[in-house]
Amino acid sequence: YKEFFEFLLNKGESYETVLPERFNIDAWKGHKLRQIVTQKGSFLKNLYQFDHVEFGITVADARAMALSTRKLVEHSLLSLLNAGIEYRGRNVGCYMSGVAFDIQSMADP
Repeated sequence: YKEFFEFLLNKGESYETVLPERFNIDAWKGHKLRQIVTQKGSFLKNLYQFDHVEFGITVADARAMALSTRKLVEHSLLSLLNAGIEYRGRNVGCYMSGVAFDIQSMADP
């Protein structure tokens, strides 16, 4: 978290234009219901980096998982690590929750 803290102290800016590899912002642009007004936002980096071996997940299963599920699994592990909990070789769990939201299910531009 040191990098993040320094980013905040330096008044860093994470707001950027939506990248085309994320989604086609022009197809969603507008002021009507189910359209997007802004063309900028703050986005997670390295979305597709996922250590499936750490979680005992096969490559095929990891690829089939929703991105939000992978991030939820990663953050559950980070919460254990940050709490100083030794999880290896022990029956340790982490209660978590997520919301499935897929912008492409909202409308069909």
